[in-house]
Amino acid sequence: MLNNLKANYYDLRNIDKVEIANEMILALDPNYSDAIREKGMILLIRKNPHQALEMLSMYLELNPEAADADSVLDKIRKVRSEIGNSKMCKS
Repeated sequence: MLNNLKANYYDLRNIDKVEIANEMILALDPNYSDAIREKGMILLIRKNPHQALEMLSMYLELNPEAADADSVLDKIRKVRSEIGNSKMCKS
């Protein structure tokens, strides 16, 4: 039921409510890999790349054979590259 609610909020593009629903899902099952992945994506939207990387990496640890593993790995690489580039620009 919470997943359906979260999907509706995604459709409405209400990231605040998506985040709340996702946190409720994680409160019920902290190891639910899909919710962990979603938390990582929400953290990226919230401009928190370091914590996002932690969540996305955790997702792959819990679910290494995930159908979207390649796209999540690509996202991790892209975020790491962006973090590295932003550090170089600040130097």
